[in-house]
Amino acid sequence: MSVFCISDIHGNLDALKKVLKKVAFKYDGSDQLFLLGDYIDWGPKPIETLQFIKEMDEDYHFVHVIYGNHEWLMEHYLDTCLIREENKSYFEFKDNIALASWTTNKGIKSFNSFKKLSKEVQLQLYYYLKSLAKFKSLIVNGKRYYLTHSYPLESNYSKNEYDLFNNEKGIMVWKRVKANTNVMKKLNNHLENYILVSGHTIVKAFNSIDKDKKLKVYFDLQNQYINIDTGAKLIGYEDNYGYYGRLSIINLDNLQVTYSD
Repeated sequence: MSVFCISDIHGNLDALKKVLKKVAFKYDGSDQLFLLGDYIDWGPKPIETLQFIKEMDEDYHFVHVIYGNHEWLMEHYLDTCLIREENKSYFEFKDNIALASWTTNKGIKSFNSFKKLSKEVQLQLYYYLKSLAKFKSLIVNGKRYYLTHSYPLESNYSKNEYDLFNNEKGIMVWKRVKANTNVMKKLNNHLENYILVSGHTIVKAFNSIDKDKKLKVYFDLQNQYINIDTGAKLIGYEDNYGYYGRLSIINLDNLQVTYSD
C-alpha cells in the first residue's frame, strides 16, 4: 500500500489526472490518497476539479479530502447568498465584500462556472464544502504525519465563528509556516512527534527551485515540515514569474515525489 498526498491543485484537473496516472494510483483500496485543499480558482477547470474530487471522495473510501483557503473563500461567499425557505433552499447571488475577496483571489472563473450549475448541484457542492475535514493524522512506516492545508490548529484559537481568520478553520487554512520554524514543537505538545505536511505557501518562499527554474517539494525534516505546494496555480503564467509551477504528488512511504510536467 502507498499513501499519496497532493495539495493546491487550483483548477488544473488535467494535471491531477496526470500525476495519478504517473504514479499508477490503485483504485482497488490498496493505495490511499490525501488531498490537502485549494481545488478551485486560478486554473482552467476550477469547478470541474471540485466536482471530480467530490465524486472520488464519494466513490472511494480511500480518498480523503481536506479543506483549503480557496474553499473557505467560496463557502464564505455562498454563506452570504443562501436563502432558506420552508420547502427549499437556493442561492441569491449578490455583489458584496465576500465576493470581492473571492474574485480578487482569482475566483472569478470559479464563480462564473458555479452560477451555471443547476440549483440542486450548487447546493450539493456547498454542503460538500462544509463537510470537509480540516486535518488528518496518520502513521506511515512508523512515522507520524499531520496533514492539513497550511497550519496546525493553535490551542488558543478563537471560539467566535465570526472571527473568520482566527477561528479554527481560519487559522488552519490561512496562517503560513515560516522558514526554519518547528511549529509542531512550538504549538502543540501532543503533536511534537509528528511531521507536518501541508501546502498553501508556494515553495518559492523557501527557495525550493531546481536548476531549470522548476519548483520542487520543500523538505525541512529537521523542523518536521514538508511543503508540497509547487505552484500548480502558476501553470500557464510562467512568463509572469520567471519560474515554473507544477503539480506534485508525494508518496509518504518513501518520500518520493512525482511532478505533472
